[in-house]
Amino acid sequence: MRRILERLVGRPRSRIAGRVRHVVTGRSGLEIGGPSRIFGPKGRLPVYPWAAALDGLDHRTATLRHPERAPDAGFVWNPRRAAGRLVVGEAVDLAGFADAGYDFVLASHVLEH
Repeated sequence: MRRILERLVGRPRSRIAGRVRHVVTGRSGLEIGGPSRIFGPKGRLPVYPWAAALDGLDHRTATLRHPERAPDAGFVWNPRRAAGRLVVGEAVDLAGFADAGYDFVLASHVLEH
């Protein structure tokens, strides 16, 4: 399926990644949901290797995709970087986050749910 989509729409990684790289390199961000493969080293938009720090917001600590996540483990997004802060809550309520506290926000699977 991935090959068919790439033939139809091309590989957006080469076009988008270059534009995004300068925005996230060495900066801190917040990922709502995740961690997501799309932002990993082999993903279409490999943000994780470039970012300096990343916190996460998820609706619960243990999900079907991440059953190994312990409440005190933090947001593990890159094995070469320190785990970020993991906040459990709803994506529509960002009251626990400071205004202008992040340089960028990632949300890959939020809209589909």
